[in-house]
Amino acid sequence: MEILNTYIAATNTHNFEEVQKVLHKDAVYFFSDQTCTTHQAIQTYFENAWTIVKDENYEARNVYWLHQGETSATCIYTYFYEGYINGEYSSGEGRATNVFVKEEGRWLLIHEHLSNKIVKEEKYINTIIAIIPLILFFAFWIFIIWFVITLVHSSKERNELLKEISRKLDNLQNTNKLD
Repeated sequence: MEILNTYIAATNTHNFEEVQKVLHKDAVYFFSDQTCTTHQAIQTYFENAWTIVKDENYEARNVYWLHQGETSATCIYTYFYEGYINGEYSSGEGRATNVFVKEEGRWLLIHEHLSNKIVKEEKYINTIIAIIPLILFFAFWIFIIWFVITLVHSSKERNELLKEISRKLDNLQNTNKLD
């Protein structure tokens, strides 16, 4: 539906007056860190985000319309943003749900819910990858300690064996002298 594209384009103007043109008077936003239930609260949140992320570009990717009726429509998508934070390029993505209603012939956004992307599997993989050098480090030192202990133990056994051989030779020599 065209309303989503209109909303995304309005967001990318970085002018809340443009965004407000497609907002329902009772719009409610669930951001990952805050709920906004008034246009003023929504505006403050948007303008703060635009201040933090300079030259932000916002996109809706992998859009799936759950419902498209005569007076309401609901979609889910992956949101993507990119821009500059403290002069450094930054980007990210998450999950979004938008609910639109049609009033007086106009589609308006009445609800948006944004949440962080679920990255459980990536976190585990990244954690495992991060600890591999640590595991190798400890494995190396454990091997070195084992090797040194084994070497010392072998040296002790060899020395004991040599002492035993030396005693037996001494005994044999002493026995031969007596004969």
